[in-house]
Amino acid sequence: MGEDLAPSDTSRRWFGHEPARFAEFAARHRDELAGPTARAALERLAERARSGTVTLVLGATASGTTRRSSCARKSSD
Repeated sequence: MGEDLAPSDTSRRWFGHEPARFAEFAARHRDELAGPTARAALERLAERARSGTVTLVLGATASGTTRRSSCARKSSD
């Protein structure tokens, strides 16, 4: 499911963590999320969130070090 929601390799390579490109990168990713595969994955994620906690984790490489952070969380509390 996650690979269906992540930005494409093409978009990520184009972005290259250049701050000046972020707005365009985000717009491209929104366009990708509008496609049928991503929409189906978003619906599956939303269904899981309705019944409990969902934690999204982001992994990124910076200066050769992998960083992981929780970027969104929904709790059923």
